[in-house]
This record gives sequence, C-alpha cells and structure tokens, in this order.
Amino acid sequence: MADKNQGGDKTEKPTRKRLRDARNKGDIAKSKDLSSAISMIAWLPRACHGEPFEATLATLGASAFGLVVLVAGLVLVPAAAAGLIAEFLQTGALITTEKMKPQLGNLDPVEGLKRMFNPDNLFELLKTLIKAALILTIIWVVLSGSIDEVRGDPPRRGVEHRGGSRPQDGGGGARSFALAHAAN
Repeated sequence: MADKNQGGDKTEKPTRKRLRDARNKGDIAKSKDLSSAISMIAWLPRACHGEPFEATLATLGASAFGLVVLVAGLVLVPAAAAGLIAEFLQTGALITTEKMKPQLGNLDPVEGLKRMFNPDNLFELLKTLIKAALILTIIWVVLSGSIDEVRGDPPRRGVEHRGGSRPQDGGGGARSFALAHAAN
C-alpha cells in the first residue's frame, strides 16, 4: 500500500491539467514572507514622513477614538491593501472553497503532531519568533523614551515624579513608579 506522504523528487513535470486542478483546489506556491514584507514596507513612508513622533504620541494618547481612526486609516488599511495586492500578484484572481472544506483525516492526533513538529514547521516557528523579536525591539527602541507622551503626560523636566499624589494617578503610586522606571 502506498504511503500517504509520497514525497521526493518527481521524475515527470506535471501536466497542464494537473496544474489547473491544483490551482482550482487552492494548491498554489506562494510566499507568506513576501506578503508580510510588502505590508511592512508599505507602512514605512508614513512612519518616516509623518508628523514628529512625540507630537503624534501626545495627540494619540489623549484621544482613543483618534488612535483607532489613525491606526486603521494610516497604518492598517495601506498595509492590508499591500498584503492583498501581494497575494493577488502571486496567485491571481482565485477564490476557492476547496481549502476550507473540513477533512476528517485532519482530526488524527498522531498525524497532527507529526505535522506540527516537523522540521519545516519548526523552522517557520523560529523565523516567526525572530521576526517578532525584531519588530518588538524596534518598537521598544522607538517608544522607550516616549512613555510620558503615550500616557498624555507633559514631558519631564529634571525631577522625576515617583509618587502617586497627582490627581490623574488616583493614588496609584506603584503604577507611576513602574511607568517612570519603564521609561528609563
């Protein structure tokens, strides 16, 4: 009996019919990293040519509604559009439900664990963790000196406030202390 996962190199090239059938089923070679990279690059012009970062943070920290509108309108929409365009350029205009159909064979826990912990998936996990760490590091470097602006506080001049006596703190001295140290 033939093994389920007949891998290896094929000796013959696939026929046009097989390629067309695979495409109709949604089996298309494409890069997830390309779409992510294009989305991130689409965000860069706004980040580089927008208003000064501190002014943007003070404005956004003061208005939650403004934050939602700004993030959705200026960051997420162009990034999502760039991702959709990148997907379209890789696969063309293809809408199929074949990949969404439930398959009982996918419920086998042993096969699921084999798929989950195969070397390819572990490598993809490692790549994703490295990308996330890189993005979080960049965000931390950019935001670490701007905690007060994010909170909507005026910039500190010389003396740091470490207590909870300000009215907006509501007596939360520990929170103020933690935020003051997070900014340093």
